[in-house]
Amino acid sequence: YSSKWFQLELLAFFLVELTLVEYEMLKFPPSLLAASAVYTAQCTIYGFKQWNKTCEWHSNYSEDQLL
Repeated sequence: YSSKWFQLELLAFFLVELTLVEYEMLKFPPSLLAASAVYTAQCTIYGFKQWNKTCEWHSNYSEDQLL
């Protein structure tokens, strides 16, 4: 793993874990929470939006849905 990829993975895991203690998050599908965590981690680690067509295809979520 590269350093940035490892940081991104850890941050995404952390963000998903935060949703586990919030009752209000139960209304969202786990796949949406996971995709949102990856999107947020990408924006945080890289400093700009990284969500592209490949991410959209694999997750089935557009950037607008994640926002």
